[in-house]
Amino acid sequence: MLRSEIAREAETRAEGVDYVRSCVENDLPKLQEAVKAENLDREEATAALAKKVSEEMQRLHAMVANESKSHKETEETMLDMLKDMVGRMRGEIENERKDRFLLEI
Repeated sequence: MLRSEIAREAETRAEGVDYVRSCVENDLPKLQEAVKAENLDREEATAALAKKVSEEMQRLHAMVANESKSHKETEETMLDMLKDMVGRMRGEIENERKDRFLLEI
């Protein structure tokens, strides 16, 4: 009876060892491949994200440069308009002075 119990226990343990060995030999390589595939997918996603971020940064940089150029052009146009206005006003003031001088004479 004791021998039969020991034999059954030995058989149960041997089956357990066989099961663990089977898992290690069969399932572990599958898990390693799955991990490798996940790492590859993650690296590809990271590269795609980095590319998209770079493209977006370039687009934003171009927008800022265009806006800066537009701002400068607008500023120059307004400055030219003010110079013209000041010139006309000075001319009008000078004409008014001449007219007053002629009236006083």
